[in-house]
Amino acid sequence: MTKARNAIATFYVAIYLRLSRDDQNGSAESMSISNQRDMLIEYCEERGWKVYDIYIDDGFTGTNFERPGFQRMIVGLKINPLPANSPLYDILYPISRTIAS
Repeated sequence: MTKARNAIATFYVAIYLRLSRDDQNGSAESMSISNQRDMLIEYCEERGWKVYDIYIDDGFTGTNFERPGFQRMIVGLKINPLPANSPLYDILYPISRTIAS
């Protein structure tokens, strides 16, 4: 086999975290967001995936895409896309809810 076939692909993952309810701790990040981040980072580490970036919208509704973290993710991935072989993961929560027209 050639060296290229034996090479292990590196996956880069963008993690998006969202919680739609108001944070009870004022301006502090909610425990749910912290837990999501910790779980997904651990999930990626266990698989040898590299975390490209983490995008967070804590306390924003999922009924539209006017969320700062989501917008930063879209712009960032357009400017500097992940390698073609890499997944974009949203494991725990949907990126959006049904959007009424």
